Amino acid sequence: MNAFVLEIKRNYECKNSKDLEKLVPLGHIDGANLYDSPSSEFMTDVPRGVLEREAGMVPPPPKGQNVRAPIDGVTTKRCQEWTMEYLDRLVQKGYLHSSAVEVAQDERDPPNFGIFGAGRGR
Repeated sequence: MNAFVLEIKRNYECKNSKDLEKLVPLGHIDGANLYDSPSSEFMTDVPRGVLEREAGMVPPPPKGQNVRAPIDGVTTKRCQEWTMEYLDRLVQKGYLHSSAVEVAQDERDPPNFGIFGAGRGR
């Protein structure tokens, strides 16, 4: 499994994604916590604004994980576990209501999804 890195995509239009199956609203945030980019910059690794800086505080899943092991959220993680840690952080900091974590949890893939040699798992 390759290591993950923080990529901030600004001015991103979800409806143009070929991979998007459905858009699930998680909740509302105060717009003052968003960074409103004055440029057409699309992708960066430099966090600006409150929510981007909070994302930078959550360590990404490490390189060198066992690609055949089930996802446990501790020794093996995917981007989904990383996202859940970020949502938990936003809730703890008061930027997002706790119901967002429940909604996201209900949408997650099973622990064997995406594991090398385990099939699709759904």
